[in-house]
Amino acid sequence: MRVLVSYDVSTVNLAGRRRLRRVAKKCLDYGIRVQNSVFECNVDAAQWVGDAVPDLSALACDFMAFSGHKMYGPMGSGVLVGRRAALERLEPLRYGGDMVAWVSSTEASFAELPARLEGGTPNVAGAIGMAAAAGATPLGPT
Repeated sequence: MRVLVSYDVSTVNLAGRRRLRRVAKKCLDYGIRVQNSVFECNVDAAQWVGDAVPDLSALACDFMAFSGHKMYGPMGSGVLVGRRAALERLEPLRYGGDMVAWVSSTEASFAELPARLEGGTPNVAGAIGMAAAAGATPLGPT
């Protein structure tokens, strides 16, 4: 059995940042370990990044996602951050680019993380725009 816990931290839910720790602790209390391969805790931080800079090392989650336009970056850009153990469990969704280490007529080997999950041509302009938006954000970690 797989368990997925997804939690939204938004600007209208300012107490949500404190509750996130309680949600993760409750999962642990019920024996659902964050490091267990059958459990994933995902944080939707789309609203959060426009208000503060999340301290990823303090979050008890496997993945965190947010979109660039919520932090005044380009439309269509976004980020999925994951703990290495969680990312290693993922299989590539798209193929191409530098995500393949080698190919033969019968087999293929994928590159190491993060390249193996980044098939195709990256959105370079979007990444540069998001980096500029992140650098211009005058907010501190929460």
